[in-house]
Amino acid sequence: MLAGKYALGAVLGAGSMGSVYQAENLLVGRKVAVKVLSSALAARPEVKTAFLGEARIAARIGHENVVDILDVGVDAGGQPFIVMELLDGETLEEILSRRGPLPVPYACELMLQVLAAVGAAHRAGIIHRDLKPANIVVTHPEPDRPRVKVLDFGISEGLCEGDHAGLGSAGTPLYMPPEQALGMELGPSADVYSSAAILYELLSGEAAFGYKNETQILKASLRADFEPLSARTSSVPESLSAAISRGLSPRSEDRPESAAAFAELILPWADPSRVVRMRPSLGRSLDPFPLVADKPRITFIHPIPKAPKAPELAALEGPSAMEPSPPRPTPEEEENPMPPRSEPELTLAAIPGFTSENRLWTSGFIALASGFSVGIAVCYWLGFV
Repeated sequence: MLAGKYALGAVLGAGSMGSVYQAENLLVGRKVAVKVLSSALAARPEVKTAFLGEARIAARIGHENVVDILDVGVDAGGQPFIVMELLDGETLEEILSRRGPLPVPYACELMLQVLAAVGAAHRAGIIHRDLKPANIVVTHPEPDRPRVKVLDFGISEGLCEGDHAGLGSAGTPLYMPPEQALGMELGPSADVYSSAAILYELLSGEAAFGYKNETQILKASLRADFEPLSARTSSVPESLSAAISRGLSPRSEDRPESAAAFAELILPWADPSRVVRMRPSLGRSLDPFPLVADKPRITFIHPIPKAPKAPELAALEGPSAMEPSPPRPTPEEEENPMPPRSEPELTLAAIPGFTSENRLWTSGFIALASGFSVGIAVCYWLGFV
């Protein structure tokens, strides 16, 4: 257990700085990779600071081709650790050892993504200083769309807030520019040199400088003593070979001035049908279906018209507007415009010979009869009858 929540599992890799473990965050159940600094180096404050600074560097870049940093901390025993996303893929070193040289379009597509990550780091004021096939992982979120992840910013320029004492010429000699091996100040072209050396190896299957001794490698790099790619393999076009040779120039001013500039040189040989290309100058994915004349997608939405205002009933005159209108006459009624016949009401006044005097006597008789009937009913009820 690490920090009370990370259960460490198999060792994914080990080096002079420490080890990387497959682990699980037990609090959320997520698989992660945990990089732990060795106990011997953890006792050195400057190395401990540099190690933890790697997490800050990678997090500051924030690019899809740079490994995601999820957590950082120090265990109860004093060992610092960095928690990263767990990548399901192969390093370029493993791909080379298993497959050998890669096809030109595929190798260039992978390198375009590496240069996109490097360019993002440069814009953040960071120089990687240790680009090599072992620090580049290729994943496959989709079968035909590989995704590159750049790892290990442990000796990046800017790591110790401007203090690089003790770093010296740290790096890997086969991919290290001469100025780095000599301990000189580095610029973005240092990572361009390393990228060109990696692309040379991806296309040829062998390193540009075929020496194992660091001194021999340095002497060969200072003289640009390497065989051009076009002479080593016929599958590499002459112009691509020239672009890689330019990237391997001993003098930094003779190389492409930035990762984006180098990416522009190899872009024509990338294969857009395999992966979504990266635009190195912007560090973002190109739209596989670009718009004509780069016009933005605009959708016009017609507004819903307002409802008509309801009439005010108080202002209406005559019949209410809510009452139904009288029915229209039928054609037969229009031809015979006679008023409809109405049935006469049967009243006493309608009886012939019945006058107002008779009406008075009749009313009195009715009242008397009604009173007599009520009196008899009351007497009967009381038992008098």
